[in-house]
Amino acid sequence: MIKCFQTVLFFLLIFPTSIYAQPPAAIQSLLKEPASLFDLGMYRLNEALRNSSPYYNPESNEQKLIIGATYNPVDNQINITAGDGNTKNGAKNFTQAKTWCREAIRAIRLEFGIDNESGIILSLDKCSTLYSYFIHYDNTDWNRAKNLAKELDDITQIRASIHIIGTKNYEYCSGPLVSKEIHFKDMILDK
Repeated sequence: MIKCFQTVLFFLLIFPTSIYAQPPAAIQSLLKEPASLFDLGMYRLNEALRNSSPYYNPESNEQKLIIGATYNPVDNQINITAGDGNTKNGAKNFTQAKTWCREAIRAIRLEFGIDNESGIILSLDKCSTLYSYFIHYDNTDWNRAKNLAKELDDITQIRASIHIIGTKNYEYCSGPLVSKEIHFKDMILDK
């Protein structure tokens, strides 16, 4: 009996069999669903934004913005949104909040190669660097990449909000990626 048990154990050790747990049906369907190059591009863009989040306070390099990008299919728009995340590190007043809001948008534009004074793309290729997140790294079809770059530039908006310390109020500003224009709105929630 012991010899039989040893023989079975010996074969189990020599010829291991793998036992895999089956994922639930919902997970199986996700595993079969391919990610698009656009999905990958949005992921890469968010990683890059998270790792290079600009400082919104020109007086101090300690406070960083919470920043991310989303795609709105209804409006066909990529929104790069930045904010201070809470009220305790906000601005003292609306004037200071406008300055910080402007600086946040300018830093994001500069990150993608846009001149803040003219709103003109600094690259000789006449497109921002945004497209680089949405192509394969070994892409050799420059005409396709250039068309993609132009279309991405056209549908991308930047938004920022800076809270006013001790209030629920905040400054909201927005503008197209490739532009020098910035629109401001005082959001007064304290009455």
